[in-house]
Amino acid sequence: MDNQGNVMFELTEEENQEVQKLFDMTNNPDGALYVKKEAADEVQRSLIAMGLFNYAKGQITLSELDSNKSKKKGFIDKAVDSITKAYSFCQLPIYLYDLACFIEMGGKNEVAKNAFKGFLELQRNFKPSQIQEALLNASRRDVNKALKHAEEKIK
Repeated sequence: MDNQGNVMFELTEEENQEVQKLFDMTNNPDGALYVKKEAADEVQRSLIAMGLFNYAKGQITLSELDSNKSKKKGFIDKAVDSITKAYSFCQLPIYLYDLACFIEMGGKNEVAKNAFKGFLELQRNFKPSQIQEALLNASRRDVNKALKHAEEKIK
């Protein structure tokens, strides 16, 4: 953390590549990204978060395909790191659900259970902005399904 209490981290090269893919898709042919000035910061942060989410999903896929335990753990650890970063850019509760799932995959069931509880608490009162709503729709997230799954996990 820095002196103002901000979490400090750097994106890995692989994470940066996923984020850049999203920015590349939103650029006009001349390379400029056009967004209303008042929404630019939230759009940028949301795109970074979506790129990090995509990277994390890719790491989970790799973990499921690899039979080597230490490699599986490495992929899961990368997914946990990336989804944590995604949440720091865009506070969508669904990212906490993802975090809980990834932690559980890593075998830390009690920590995961607490993360599921945190997701449920935040999601119940969450009112997404228009940009957050668009991000959820673009990523095809089923929040209701996640809520049901998290409820089962904390029983």
